[in-house]
Amino acid sequence: LNIINSSSSSSDLQNLPSSSDIQGISDVSSTVPTPSLATNSSLKDVFQATSVPDDTSKSCNDLPVQPKLAAYPINHQNRSFQSSWYKERPCHDIQNELIHLMGNQIREEISLMVKNCNYALMADECRDISGTQKLSIVIRFVPDLNNSSIDFSSFVKEYFLGFVPLEEFDAITLAENIVEFLKNLNIPLESCICLCFDGAAVMSDQQAGVHVLLKKYMPKSIYIHCSAHRLNLVISDTCKVVFYIWDYFSIIGSIHSFFTDSGVANKYFKQAQKQLDLVQSSRLKLWAETLWDSRWKAIDAVIVNYPAIIKALDDISEEGSRSRSINAAGLLMHLKKSIFIITSFILHQLFGLIKVLSDHLKNPALDYVRGEELVISIIQQLTNLRNEQSFNQIYDKAKSLCEVNEIDLVQQYHIHRKTKIPSRFNDCFINSTVGQRETLSTSTDFMNQIYFPLIDSMLVELNDKFSLKTLSFMKSIATVYPESKNFLSINDVDEFSRHIDVDSNALKNEFIVIKTMLMSKTINNVIQFLNELIPFSTAFPQTLRMIKSAITMPISQVACERSFSKMKIIKNYLRNSMSDKRLSDLTVVAVERNIAIDYERIIDKLARNHKNSRILLY
Repeated sequence: LNIINSSSSSSDLQNLPSSSDIQGISDVSSTVPTPSLATNSSLKDVFQATSVPDDTSKSCNDLPVQPKLAAYPINHQNRSFQSSWYKERPCHDIQNELIHLMGNQIREEISLMVKNCNYALMADECRDISGTQKLSIVIRFVPDLNNSSIDFSSFVKEYFLGFVPLEEFDAITLAENIVEFLKNLNIPLESCICLCFDGAAVMSDQQAGVHVLLKKYMPKSIYIHCSAHRLNLVISDTCKVVFYIWDYFSIIGSIHSFFTDSGVANKYFKQAQKQLDLVQSSRLKLWAETLWDSRWKAIDAVIVNYPAIIKALDDISEEGSRSRSINAAGLLMHLKKSIFIITSFILHQLFGLIKVLSDHLKNPALDYVRGEELVISIIQQLTNLRNEQSFNQIYDKAKSLCEVNEIDLVQQYHIHRKTKIPSRFNDCFINSTVGQRETLSTSTDFMNQIYFPLIDSMLVELNDKFSLKTLSFMKSIATVYPESKNFLSINDVDEFSRHIDVDSNALKNEFIVIKTMLMSKTINNVIQFLNELIPFSTAFPQTLRMIKSAITMPISQVACERSFSKMKIIKNYLRNSMSDKRLSDLTVVAVERNIAIDYERIIDKLARNHKNSRILLY
């Protein structure tokens, strides 16, 4: 049996040893009391040593041929697998057991690391290819420190623990599943200081949400709404404000489909890129609601390849191939409109700032305090863009693109009929839309009808969804951040110190001493501050605990999204009947591939589990 071929084609499952690590398997009689393990044995070749076909349904008819190990004592006995034993234990059962042992060993290592540490719990839901709903469980913590210098990559740890299959989706069931899962791994519930979920009602409800129910078991935990999900809501709500935005993204999606669904259209596009000396490796991007930064990437690809798109559509429309030519002519008409070109540059500018924030929120090293500070910075930048001068710079870029491609930017559209306010509104003051769109032609029209409304909507949504409702709590956490104005402020430490069971009086005394100690030094961030204190860990234990807990607080739950990506590689259309347990174990092995697996221990455990199996693993 080959674990990789029969369970996952992912290149990430590289924890398995090479085929040179083991030479085979030997069997002894049931009279040997205790199984033992030979040096350099490995799981991969334990399976590869057998000549079992890939189709496990036929494996019982083709029993394995068993070679001898070099270290096996020669006693001239003819030993082999007993067919009765093999039929009672099909090959896939043995394989699943070994995979489960490997996954559990990784979980045990994580459980040992998180012991005596405060941690944050992150969870998110996803549906696999077979339609089963999965709850991904990830924990974030700061392991025990040594006396050496550290950086964020080796400091904050996020570990994927596995998937919990869901049959019911109410808050009580979800909370019970999470608690049972953590208890089985011997992870202390009382050490959880933060819960980071998405904004779904079942998770975030203030009366009966999952985070409320979990606080019965995790009294020190506070709930943080994932900032990445909040940011996606900001973008989605912003796109609903301006009437043309949904039309714009429909055109973007149609352009991508037109050139990717047809090999002929794609050939025209590549030829246009080559003739115009554009980067031929540049491709059109698909945008989606759930891909947080896909909108900006799709817009950027259209702007970069705009000349090639126009030329390709023009060539295809003159080809005369019926539907393809008609579709190309329709897209060409929309792409040459001034509203499309100017909107492209407006969204490219505004969503570019949002993408910067989105990329930072995906960074596992980003903590809660620094994430909120980044949001405040983006809000300030958007505010600074709300002026006529900034819009004129965007308008000039659109004008330059039109001049290069010989497009009239100030177009006069033919109006089929004059817009008229319904007669029932003659004696009314109208302060809302009446279902009619205004024709935009001048730069002032685009500024007032698209540019300013988009910025205003973004600012409203960002201020609403990222409001500092726990301002006093934020100030308390920020006391260990050198870039904060509350750094080492003894008046603001009480709230967070109570939350993590730190002696506030001892902490204040340590702050006073640290202030004096750092007067002659320049500390720029919390990591530098931590590196300064590590050699004095016995003198400042409360401050070190405060720093570790502050950095443990997450800003988003994107680690759960990474586990979903691995899940879709492992369980796909070709392997759609994999059991939930096997999928969870394989994903743990794939995601946490940096944790070494002791294959000697794995084989020992398997041998102990089958003492009467008439098989001995050396």
